[in-house]
Amino acid sequence: MDKYDAAVHQVLRDLMEEEKSETNELNKDDRLVEDLGFSSLNMARIIAILEDQFGTDPFSKSVAITSIRTVGDLAGAYRQTLEAEARDPVRVTPLTQSQQRAAARRAALGDSTRRDVG
Repeated sequence: MDKYDAAVHQVLRDLMEEEKSETNELNKDDRLVEDLGFSSLNMARIIAILEDQFGTDPFSKSVAITSIRTVGDLAGAYRQTLEAEARDPVRVTPLTQSQQRAAARRAALGDSTRRDVG
């Protein structure tokens, strides 16, 4: 499990615990909606938290949000975007812009939690 998988798993587990959902071991093939029961509001919150952690929003750059079905798809979106940004830093959206979007999303959702990925 790489840092992208670990971060996505942690955010999903945290939200499941917060919502008092059953928190079995997650795997990459678990479907976010059908298997884990996340709503579109949950997904918006998850994406805001991950954007804050990683400093990027893959869904505004290179990945269609509609292509995300599983835990593995979600981690893969961040992996793909961040690895592409590392190869071509000219395309990188400034971190402050990404953090501002994440903060605005959290404020709209009433979530002030900040988590950092190491």
